[in-house]
Amino acid sequence: RLCTCAEDKTVRIWDVNEALKEGKNGMVVRPTDTLEYHTNVVEDVDWHKRDINMIGSCGDDRLICLWDVREGKRNKPMHIIKDAHKGDVNCLAFHPMNEFLLASGSADKTVKLWDMRNIKRCVSNCYCVYCCEKYRKCGFSFIAIDTFTNWNSTSLSIRCKLSY
Repeated sequence: RLCTCAEDKTVRIWDVNEALKEGKNGMVVRPTDTLEYHTNVVEDVDWHKRDINMIGSCGDDRLICLWDVREGKRNKPMHIIKDAHKGDVNCLAFHPMNEFLLASGSADKTVKLWDMRNIKRCVSNCYCVYCCEKYRKCGFSFIAIDTFTNWNSTSLSIRCKLSY
């Protein structure tokens, strides 16, 4: 399956394997699900690394949404972090080994770590100039360090991609 996000405020899930099975060139693939809760552009989505039914999304509405794709509710995530950052939330990533950790990056030049067992507040908040070394020391190498080391301090925001 493939998960996408867009400026139309939606998260969509696609069954690419089904389209490939039919083997038709130029075939139009339609989404199997559309998740709608965001009120502005959805900037990033990520599949949970250990739970194949969980998707995270974030956007310019400063929300982080956690979705269970098994649930019939396509217009309400199972968890919502309102005002996750002071600016647009540009990216998020689930930790590849620790099933409870989620990281998010924002136009407010911060990276936050969230423990999904208590999602009401972040467990760590870091201004991006200092992020690389702090998270490297804590073992959070899943944050793309090269994104931050190339970051220009005169920039108005950080457009990072979190990865492992």
